[in-house]
Amino acid sequence: MTTAKQKAWKAKAAEKHAAMAAVVIQLMEEHGTGWLSGLSKLPPPASIATGKAYNGSNVAMLTMGAVAYGYVDNRFGTYKGIQAAGGNVRRGERSRLHVVHFHKRKIEREDKQGNVEEVFLPSLRFYPVFNVSQCDGIPPISGKDMVERNADVDEFINGQGADIRQGPQPLYSPTEDYIALPPRGMYKTSGDVTATEAYYAAALHELGHWTGHSSRLDRDLITGFGTDKYANEELIAEICAALTCQHLGTQATPTPNTARYLNSWVKQLKDKPETILTACTKAYKGLEYLTRAEKGSA
Repeated sequence: MTTAKQKAWKAKAAEKHAAMAAVVIQLMEEHGTGWLSGLSKLPPPASIATGKAYNGSNVAMLTMGAVAYGYVDNRFGTYKGIQAAGGNVRRGERSRLHVVHFHKRKIEREDKQGNVEEVFLPSLRFYPVFNVSQCDGIPPISGKDMVERNADVDEFINGQGADIRQGPQPLYSPTEDYIALPPRGMYKTSGDVTATEAYYAAALHELGHWTGHSSRLDRDLITGFGTDKYANEELIAEICAALTCQHLGTQATPTPNTARYLNSWVKQLKDKPETILTACTKAYKGLEYLTRAEKGSA
């Protein structure tokens, strides 16, 4: 790839990262601490062409996009995919979201001796997609009512094998590898958030951190409070918890950490839009780890 092509590719990737970050910034600025609450109101996003659920960073990004733009359907497709499914994109509608595919990009470069060699670098491809809510000709699917599944969620949490202890406040200790949670009776219903939802939100948030231990997904958890790395890890755990709530069918609710880091996240996404793609990818890997038993890989 020539230098000109490399610059063009980087500029295009930066444009897509900025668009993705703008969706998240919109949610944070409009909904405040409840910016992720809407994620669990839709099933995980799926391809209209294959019927299969998306994976990786696409899960969080497409769901957040659906919430931000008011889409009520969890199905997405390219322009051709919508047509193949028997539908048509409504006149005046435009693609606001993209599906990201990772692949290896071949480039030529010179080594120190001046010899030209071919190397393969990890790269991204962005495919514009439409939500079925933007289309005609595709029958709607009936949405599922949000119901409490306390026994299932309890089984899910207990089945992780994490060392969970009682403590005065929710936390995860990466050095000692344990989670602390206040007794259930300490959680109170507040506004639209029930005591049960608040307890599960705290537990799943800390489990999100727990997946990053060096013996599991090996994220950098030993960082100083108030640093960008610390805020990044909080963002990963927050998105991971929301995706897990979506998976379990329980309501995603903000934790006390949400208000603490919200302004920091908005600033970082404005300064470094690519941060959101990395956070969503790592959050999904956390969800994959937490659901490993369901896939027979415990």
